[in-house]
Amino acid sequence: MTLALLTGRDSQKQKKATMEGLSDGSIQLVVGTHALVQEDVEFADLALAVVDEQHRFGVHQRMALSSKSHAVDLLVMTATPIPRTLMLAAYGFLDVSALTEKPAGRQPIDTRTLPLDRIGEVVEGVGRAVKNGARIYWVCPLIEES
Repeated sequence: MTLALLTGRDSQKQKKATMEGLSDGSIQLVVGTHALVQEDVEFADLALAVVDEQHRFGVHQRMALSSKSHAVDLLVMTATPIPRTLMLAAYGFLDVSALTEKPAGRQPIDTRTLPLDRIGEVVEGVGRAVKNGARIYWVCPLIEES
């Protein structure tokens, strides 16, 4: 499996290579910021989009991401549901799952924090871990400079 990262901070060369890989299908998993919803980003076959911190990702961005393929499943996650999300759930337009406890038999979690200048090492480490069957949850709390 080929993994990639796409952010607004990528060099033009890196961005072009990632976008080509997404378009031709040679990249099967991409993690990114709002850069993924830009008009010029095309996916060979986008099947699943996961949006963390839904309240920082607007309706138009979710619609743009969903429209990048013919049958995109969209999973939005948030610890602080916004009123619109609650209304969508209340009227049946959104399925809701609440995680209230840890899974049975959960193994110890290995949590690491690395500075942005080591992002290449993070991508390589994620690739190795996934190749060895590990499960990865990558948290990127900063979407843009404040």
